[in-house]
Amino acid sequence: MSGTARVLVVANRTADSEELLAALIERQRQGSISVTLVAPARWEPTEPHDGEQAALRHLRAATDRLREAGIEAEGVVGNADPFTAVEQIWNPERFDEVIVATLPEHLSRWLRLDLPKRVERLIGRHVHHVVGHERAAAPE
Repeated sequence: MSGTARVLVVANRTADSEELLAALIERQRQGSISVTLVAPARWEPTEPHDGEQAALRHLRAATDRLREAGIEAEGVVGNADPFTAVEQIWNPERFDEVIVATLPEHLSRWLRLDLPKRVERLIGRHVHHVVGHERAAAPE
């Protein structure tokens, strides 16, 4: 593959996980990448904007860490439904690869929704799945 591979990463609570960072650093070793990280904003019935704010915090932390590791990265808040978020951003002319990062199976709603396989069927390409753990928030 020549040039920079454009990687779409779908993650929220795992966006700044050690596991996802390690997977992207390893991918960068194989060849230059540019990451677009989409974080679905979880909808909270009592505080509808809290999900968007949480997604933005995860995106900021994740993109900062990726840039510190020498990886070009941008973040986008997506639809609360992770599959819809992918549908809305996916464009085969814009992205070469997709990574879905989830919490471990016993905690992951996305795995109960079979998100990695559903995204794979949508895009017609292999989707890399990374299992991560949510990092504790940094003190402000």
